[in-house]
Amino acid sequence: MESVDKTIEDLCGWIQTELTQDYTVEKEILAEMVRALAELVTARGKENGTYVSERIVNLKELEREINNSYLGSQRLNQLLSDENPDYELIHELTDALNEGLSQINDFEIEIERRKTTSC
Repeated sequence: MESVDKTIEDLCGWIQTELTQDYTVEKEILAEMVRALAELVTARGKENGTYVSERIVNLKELEREINNSYLGSQRLNQLLSDENPDYELIHELTDALNEGLSQINDFEIEIERRKTTSC
């Protein structure tokens, strides 16, 4: 069980690091790692006839913020490649991206826990 706990701890650290950096991995990989973390936490809960079920309540919210930031960065790249870029729109989009990335950086994962005891 110690190795599972160590893996969970390491994965949590990795996810937190990725959320504070400029996305060194693709958003799909980050979302998969968060799902893997949830599965590990659930698997860890099976001990001594008690099953502890945990789930990340606000995972969709995090995925939505990551996706919005990704789409915003794609749009920004498109605007910057225009022959006559709209700098006012670029400025607005940059502000929106900064706000979205700030929300991702400050995001707190909410975990719901349910305990079931088998007879």
